[in-house]
Amino acid sequence: MNTQIIKSRMTISLIMVLFSIKFMQAQSQGPNNPAKATELQYACLSCPGSDWMTWLNVEQNDTSFATCNMMQHGFCFQNSCSYSRTLEASKYQFSIPGNATIKGIEVFMMKEAGAANSITDTVVHLMFGGDTMGNNNPLPGLWSINDSMYIYGGDTNLWGTSWTSAMINDSSFGVAFRALNMSNVQAEALINWIGIQVFYSLPTGIESTHLSSQNTFNLLCNE
Repeated sequence: MNTQIIKSRMTISLIMVLFSIKFMQAQSQGPNNPAKATELQYACLSCPGSDWMTWLNVEQNDTSFATCNMMQHGFCFQNSCSYSRTLEASKYQFSIPGNATIKGIEVFMMKEAGAANSITDTVVHLMFGGDTMGNNNPLPGLWSINDSMYIYGGDTNLWGTSWTSAMINDSSFGVAFRALNMSNVQAEALINWIGIQVFYSLPTGIESTHLSSQNTFNLLCNE
């Protein structure tokens, strides 16, 4: 048999290449309900913005609403303004695994306007540790006068920052929201529910073979 053919076969049988493959499994949790809702700067007369009432109603997707009655556009004196104070929902009770990679965050709001062509978003921020995080993501346009679902973010949207599973699982993780009355008459903003869904991936396995002997390969080639 040809010596070169023998050498080639020996080379093929001896060379084993090291490799590893990590498989990532996409998962999600939610939408979860908040176990805490509050109005920031509540009862501060020197802090501008109209007050939210019965804000605990955003904790469940039902027929009860948090409400904010806002003055005509452009008017503001103490707690009577054309924009609302900040409504914050938090304590979403996620249990994302510690080795997860966070891929996206989606916020759901069931809300309606008390009058046509009046209410719009002005602040929709994710929060952690009492501070806003990343980008402000309000939706354009005016709210419907019917109780409707509005979705912010998405399965690949991180809101302009990075997240860890520990941050998501923390009780301070949540949403900060403010509304604005664009009409020339008083109008009410109503929010039924604020839910959050988190998308993430997990490593599921590693495959590998043995490392080849580069010296053996060189010996065969040089004979």
